[in-house]
Amino acid sequence: MRIGYLSRSPIASRVRPGQLLRADAFYFRDLLHKSENDPQKLLQLACVADILNFPDYALKIMEYLTLNHGSDSRYNLARAIVDGLS
Repeated sequence: MRIGYLSRSPIASRVRPGQLLRADAFYFRDLLHKSENDPQKLLQLACVADILNFPDYALKIMEYLTLNHGSDSRYNLARAIVDGLS
């Protein structure tokens, strides 16, 4: 690697200049495509995703619950989805 190569990169942050030295990552199991998906566990996962500031993933799970388990009022989250999008 040439000296100064990274400083000439077109990708730069105005907030945090310099090299990325460490990062945090969150890995979620894809419970939506399992053959046995427990709606209560999916609801808990949606709550965790929301708390960790992953609203898109939380909404995806809520949509799945509403479409697939919405006959049970505990998992019909249509109103929460609309409120979250507005």
